[in-house]
This record gives sequence, C-alpha cells and structure tokens, in this order.
Amino acid sequence: MKYNFDNVIDRRNTDSMKWRKGAYPREDVLPFSAADMDFEAPWPVVEALKDRAAHSIYGYGFKSESLVSSVIDRMGRKYGWKVPREWVRFTPGVMPGVQASLRAVTKPGDSVLVQSPVYAPFFHTIEQAGCKVTNSRLRFNGEQYQIDFEDLERKFDEQHPAAMILCSPHNPIGRVWTKEELTRIGRIALRYGAKVISDEIHGEVIYEGHRHFPYSSLSPEVEAQSIVCTSPGKTFSMTGIVASVAIIPDKNLRDRFDAAAGHLMGGVNIFGLLAMEAAYRHGDEWLEQVLDYLESNRNYLLRFFDEKIPRIKAVRPEGSFLAWLDCTGLSMGPKELQSFFADKAGVGLVPGASYGPGGETFMRFNFAYPRSILEEGLRRVAAAVDALK
Repeated sequence: MKYNFDNVIDRRNTDSMKWRKGAYPREDVLPFSAADMDFEAPWPVVEALKDRAAHSIYGYGFKSESLVSSVIDRMGRKYGWKVPREWVRFTPGVMPGVQASLRAVTKPGDSVLVQSPVYAPFFHTIEQAGCKVTNSRLRFNGEQYQIDFEDLERKFDEQHPAAMILCSPHNPIGRVWTKEELTRIGRIALRYGAKVISDEIHGEVIYEGHRHFPYSSLSPEVEAQSIVCTSPGKTFSMTGIVASVAIIPDKNLRDRFDAAAGHLMGGVNIFGLLAMEAAYRHGDEWLEQVLDYLESNRNYLLRFFDEKIPRIKAVRPEGSFLAWLDCTGLSMGPKELQSFFADKAGVGLVPGASYGPGGETFMRFNFAYPRSILEEGLRRVAAAVDALK
C-alpha cells in the first residue's frame, strides 16, 4: 500500500513526550527534539495490535518460536548475519539492554570508553554501574566526523577500559561507520581485552551510499567479545513500544547478561513482542517508502541551511533522522542556544551540550516530520537568525 507521510497527525494530548503541554514556556513551540517519528507506524503493526487488544485478556505472554525466527530472519536478510536462537535475548528497550550488558562485563570502578559527542544516557548508565567514563572525542573537520584512532588507542593503553559502548550508527552526528572503521575498533578492543557493547537502534535508517554492519558480525574473534543491542523502535515509528533485543554470541557473556538482567528488568510486554514480529515480518514496504521520504527531508534541510541560514552548518547525516547543527557561527553558549531556539525561534531542539565534550555549540534537530511541519520549523529558525543581524 501507499503511505502518506505528508499527513499531519495532531499528537497533542496523546501523552507524547515531545508534544506534551508545558514542555516549553511558549505554547506554540514546534518540538523537533525527542528521536521519534511523527509518522503513522506500518499498518501491519497497527492491525496486529488492534486485533490483540480486541481479545481483552492481557495476561503474561511468552517469546514464541515465530518471534525469535523473525529476529533471526531479519538479521540474515538485512546483513547476511547468521544468528542462532540461543544468542537472542529480549529487553524492554535498548538502554536496559545496554545497562544489563555493562553490568555483565564490568565491575564497579572499571573504566568504560565512549566517543563524544554521544547519546547522553551512556554517561548516566556508566555512572549508575559504578564505573568511570573514559572519553575519546570524535574529530570534527567542519564538515564531517571521524574517529581519532590515535587518541582511541592511547585511551585504551592509558585507562585500560573494561568495555566500550559503541554507537553505531552514531547518535547525534549521523555517521554510519564503515566496515573498515569498525574492524579497526575491533582490533584495538581485542588487543586490550575490552568488551564492546554496540547500540545499533538506528541500524536500519541508512541513506543511499552507506551500509550498516552489525558489530558482532565482523569476525569470530569480535563476536566472542561483544554484544549488539537493537530494536525496531526507531525504524518503524514505534519507540513507545519498548521492545528490543540483545544479541550475544558468547555463552559466557550470555550467562553473565542473564544474571545481570534478572536483577534489573522484567520482560517485554505482550504488545511489544507482537509489534516487533509484525514490523520485522511485514514492515518492509513501509520502510522503503519512509526512507525515501526521510532522505528527501534530509536533503531539503541541508539545502535550506546552506542557502538560507549559512551561519548554522548542518552536518550531513549518513543514517538516522537526526541532523546535528553546528551553531558556532551564532556565538552563543549552550544555555543561550537552547533559549534562542525555543524562545526566539519557537522550535524545540536537543542541546548539544548534553552529548558531552564537543557538543557545546551544537543542537540536534529531528527531521522525521511531515514536510509542512519541517518547512515551518526551518522558516522559524531562519527568521530568528535573521533577526540577530
């Protein structure tokens, strides 16, 4: 079927985190903040949930063979990655999976490496596990980000992190790491005996010319020292249905994960399990269409900033539906930037400072919206920047 992503659906008064009343002092703020899409989910997902809700008994569920097979089939079809059943664990969200993984491979006092600017909950999760953050900042050349491999290896050599949390594709900068980059990370981590926990929730939102490689699929050696955490949530506009998987090839790591997870979280609810299978089995028609729409939105946004708001540089995302805006040209600090966009421009963005060192003069802009809303948001930014003159 043909999906209409231009259709504007009012999400106010639906308990939407980003559209909730009172989120901003100005009531007319357009929120391009939390990383979910303002598009209807695939109809096979919607229909499956409707049918199950109509049953009217919502008791305990279980992870059927059909559900497990849908995950295995997905990894095989998308990436050529053969995943045996025993590797799969279901988690109520990617971050609970990352947290359980972290507790499985570290002990309090250990160092854990991240690459900032990076998804803010990584920092909190490391601290909550009683570990210390070791940061190897990504290198920005004014156009795109690269891994500073010299600094990465130096941090491994000096701080001896027990684990690394890899963001792949990377949030917020939108990089889709190449196989060569991932392989080089793997060599360094193996050399220093560190486990790698790879958050791959954006792994299916990839644009033309780029390809996602699940980290654990790189080699048998990498496989034995890593955990991949992923979910259909970002891909299929169902982030509020917190259904995710951790794929753990090594039995020792699985046993440690199971022990850690047992103290941290329950299972995925019956609607989450159902939605995951429906998306993985029947969501590809929707996904193909939404990726075309998102790529068109991305290109429109990049042109708009280049032509109409040159004081702000939009970093070209290779994956995800998030644009990372370099606002250095506005000569504002982190708090000033947040206030400027919300109070002056009337758009709600995520402050780059929350992503750690290197994000202080940036803002994150979600462009997974009907084009009319995206256009209005960008017009507001342009008008506010012009007023600064």
